[in-house]
Amino acid sequence: YEEGLAIARLIGNQDLVARFLNNMAIQQRRKGDLQASLRMNQESLAIRRDIGDRTNEAISLNNIGNVLLDLDDLKGASEHYEKSAGMSREIGDRRGLARALYNASESLRLQGQLARARATNDEALKIRRSIDDPGSVASSLAGLGNIAMLQGDLATAKQSLTESLEIGRRLQSMGNMADSVYFLGE
Repeated sequence: YEEGLAIARLIGNQDLVARFLNNMAIQQRRKGDLQASLRMNQESLAIRRDIGDRTNEAISLNNIGNVLLDLDDLKGASEHYEKSAGMSREIGDRRGLARALYNASESLRLQGQLARARATNDEALKIRRSIDDPGSVASSLAGLGNIAMLQGDLATAKQSLTESLEIGRRLQSMGNMADSVYFLGE
């Protein structure tokens, strides 16, 4: 990625520079270098704004939210998810909107704002069902199950987690199945 970034900078292709930065930021986050990931995501965001790429600007805001969540900056993460959701809503990007809403619900859950987290997750789940994105539906269902459990709504928790597990099995998605089994205690 570093060589590609250097070439993109040399030829002045800002869209390509932003893409390389985004990919490198993801790589740095996976390695645990959250500060480097944050810097790269912020640079990518600035470029996306400069070139008027609102779809990827919303994605960059969401990615910054993810890094801030990893850094335990729950307020900062929520602010970035809300900006991403707002922009995605404005431009009609339903998949991006659902992703930002789901991530916002996780941040709200961690802040103890369970009613808001549940309402936000419900909105994300509704969108994900409407765009036929089963893997993401399973994730939202697992999130709903977790929130419902924390609220003491065990019937909804079990129903949501069971449906998430069934989708995960159908998709042969170990990640979805693991989340559901963990919360179900199976």
